[in-house]
Amino acid sequence: MMAKYAWDKMTETQKVKAVQHELDLETHNGTTKDDLLNILRWLWDKFEVVDEDKRKELALEGQVWD
Repeated sequence: MMAKYAWDKMTETQKVKAVQHELDLETHNGTTKDDLLNILRWLWDKFEVVDEDKRKELALEGQVWD
C-alpha cells in the first residue's frame, strides 16, 4: 500500500489538516504505517516531547530519535 501523504512535500498547514483528517477517521485500515509514523514524528518534533539535551543523553544510551 502506498502512503496517502507526501509528508516531506507538505506545508505545515497541510500537515495539521492531515493529522485532523486521521483523527476524524472511524478506522485507520487505509492508513499506512509510514503515514502514521510520519505523523507521530512530526508531532513529536513539533511539540518537543524530548528536548535536545535529553535526546543526546538517550542517544548515548543507544536510543535513536531520527
